[in-house]
Amino acid sequence: MEDRPRRQSERVRCLSDGQEVRRQTITEEYITALALSPDSSEFLVGTGYVDGSIRVYNRVNGNLTASLNGHRTWVSSLKFDGTGKRLVSGSADQTIRIWSWPEQKLLRTVRGHSDEVHEIELSPDGKKVVSRGKDGSILLWDLERQLQAYGHNILPFKVANPMSAAVSSDGKSIVAYNGDDGAFVWDVA
Repeated sequence: MEDRPRRQSERVRCLSDGQEVRRQTITEEYITALALSPDSSEFLVGTGYVDGSIRVYNRVNGNLTASLNGHRTWVSSLKFDGTGKRLVSGSADQTIRIWSWPEQKLLRTVRGHSDEVHEIELSPDGKKVVSRGKDGSILLWDLERQLQAYGHNILPFKVANPMSAAVSSDGKSIVAYNGDDGAFVWDVA
C-alpha cells in the first residue's frame, strides 16, 4: 500500500434531526487532530505528512479563517487551556507549541521529547501539560513558568507503548495507560 495522503471530508450535521447540512472537503491530507474553539464558533484541524499547519474554519459557513504555521510535520494533538486563551499543539516534529488563541500567534515552542509527540493533555486549570511520546516517555510541563523558562519533568520510567495519558483535575497526579501493563499513576505535586 502506498503511503500517501487520502482525501478527507468534514461533515457538519444538524444535531436536532441528524440531517446533513453541509459536506466539505477541507484537506487532501489525513486529519490527525481536531478541536473546537472555546466559543465553539470555529473548528481547528491538524493535518498530516508534509503540511504541519493547524487550519481554522468557521463552524457555520466552513470558510477557512486562519492557518497557524510552525510545526514541520503532522500535528498529533490540539488542546485549549481552561481559560480559552491558549492553544497547545503537539506534533511528530518532537515539539509542543503554545499559541495565544485570541491573537492566533505562536508564543513559544518547547522541546523535550526525543521522538514524536503523540498526545498532550492539559490540567483543567491550564497550568500543566502532560505529553506522551512515541518512545514511551511521559513529560510534565509547567506552563506557569515564564515563557522563556518553560520547564518539564521526565517521569521516573518510560511506559512501553503508552496509549493514553491524563492529568488529574487538581494537577497533582498523572496517569498513563498501556494495554499490556495497565495504568501507571504518578504523584507530581
